[in-house]
Amino acid sequence: MRFIRKYVFWSSIIGFFVVSLLGTAFHDWYRLSGENPLVGFLAPTDESVPQHLKLLLFPYLLYVLGEFCWFGRRCRSFLWSRMIGLLCGLAVIPLVFYAYTLFVGHSILTVDIMLFYFAVGLAFYVSAKRLLKC
Repeated sequence: MRFIRKYVFWSSIIGFFVVSLLGTAFHDWYRLSGENPLVGFLAPTDESVPQHLKLLLFPYLLYVLGEFCWFGRRCRSFLWSRMIGLLCGLAVIPLVFYAYTLFVGHSILTVDIMLFYFAVGLAFYVSAKRLLKC
């Protein structure tokens, strides 16, 4: 049990940084690829909120796939826990974005960037709490 607690803690911390860095890199990937349609499937193609959910979705899934190969089979609820975390992260982005723009009247780039990092942290926090129960 001690190994699992330590692993979940460090894997979630590392995951936060990996997903944050990949998500940040994914932001301009489509434009830099010459608007490649395959890249457009994985990275945002415009500045809309639904497209920006890809910044969390695909890097998180990539990290969790690697994590599952390394550790996930040891815990029956591993994938379920990580997916619940992902859903929480994906839900908070549009909810907070539309709530604050409703009051402010426009989007603020700094708040949008902080919201992305908050959503990544929330996804790993929620899933780590669930994983520690297995």
